[in-house]
Amino acid sequence: MVDVYCEESWENAKYIYVFAGQEEPEDYEEYGGASGEPRHIFGFSMMKDLDKRPDIAPNIYEIDWYGAMIVFCGHYTVTVLAMDENYHSYLYKEYPELYGGINGGIGIFGSASRYQYHLFITE
Repeated sequence: MVDVYCEESWENAKYIYVFAGQEEPEDYEEYGGASGEPRHIFGFSMMKDLDKRPDIAPNIYEIDWYGAMIVFCGHYTVTVLAMDENYHSYLYKEYPELYGGINGGIGIFGSASRYQYHLFITE
């Protein structure tokens, strides 16, 4: 999962691509409110669907689609979360206790990793 969060206040936020001739959000709700789009956007992808980049280094994958999630200029926090299939199933399937990776028992056996980056997008 890639989670993209704009840190600018709505009064200082400027659109990267101007919508209908408007350069700045008119109010807090247009900016996305407390945590909504377009200020805060996240997307999921399975690792098997990402492009592997052995030309850069072994086991490097390209997540190029997160750039389309950046709507405003300014400061951003970008978090990349990776989890194994057991953990994903435990979080997102109906009756999660049956999908935690433990045979004959209830619970979870899985792993997850998180990296966080800070970006500054200029005009």
